[in-house]
Amino acid sequence: MGPFNFKEYKPQGKRDQYFLKNKEIAREQVDRADVQKDDIVLEVGAGIGNLTQEILTRKPKKIKIIEKDRELLKILKEKFKNSNVEIIEGNALKKDFESFDKSISNLPYSISSEITFKLLNYQFKSAVWMYQKEFAERIVATSGTKRYGRLTVNVKYFANVQLIREVSKNNFEPQPEVDSAIISIEPKEKLPKLLDQDLFFDLTRAVFTQRRKKLKNALENTIHMISELEKNDFKNVKSKLTQYLHKRPEEITPEEYVEISNKIKRTVSDE
Repeated sequence: MGPFNFKEYKPQGKRDQYFLKNKEIAREQVDRADVQKDDIVLEVGAGIGNLTQEILTRKPKKIKIIEKDRELLKILKEKFKNSNVEIIEGNALKKDFESFDKSISNLPYSISSEITFKLLNYQFKSAVWMYQKEFAERIVATSGTKRYGRLTVNVKYFANVQLIREVSKNNFEPQPEVDSAIISIEPKEKLPKLLDQDLFFDLTRAVFTQRRKKLKNALENTIHMISELEKNDFKNVKSKLTQYLHKRPEEITPEEYVEISNKIKRTVSDE
């Protein structure tokens, strides 16, 4: 199986366009997504439609592709004019995804964080997305490791994630400066009970600016960043968090952050 060709369009790295040229990897992505005939599949950033064509071989009910580049849109409209591919023109960060079952995408590196959290606002079965390797490692990291951080905690609140494989930079046209990685994202059937989602996100954003300090000091230093917490609340809050105060933010699991957030919410609400 030869590589994808790019006679129709030459991708431009300066425009965050790094197109996969390895057909085997595209096939592996689609295999992992386990596309069925009744699935609606979403693809973000379709490029010239190489991955789309691989998805089409599984005969899904519909494929929705989102692309904003006008030149690429012309190619896509011509290539898929007599198919069940719905082409959505515009910026994926601003477009409504509407309903879909699965998503398979090779993402522009520059929108990775925003598009991931947008994805997690929707109901779907699974996503197989390719990211810059370092970003993917941050999503799937475990507590106590170098890559573990706010991104990890926030994504893992919503979903179960798994690293599928790393992808060398020489599999792309043009060749980027970094390697990539494919991960699977499956929304949790039942989310952990969280009393205040905004507080949870404020908490993780705040304490990971102090990731190497003990939680006690991290909270004291960032109290102004946490919406529900004021200095005069801290003494009472601290008394409820004794089992965590000696830990560093990077050592606390996502489940423990849910518990910490809920303890803060209950303590402040009782005052």
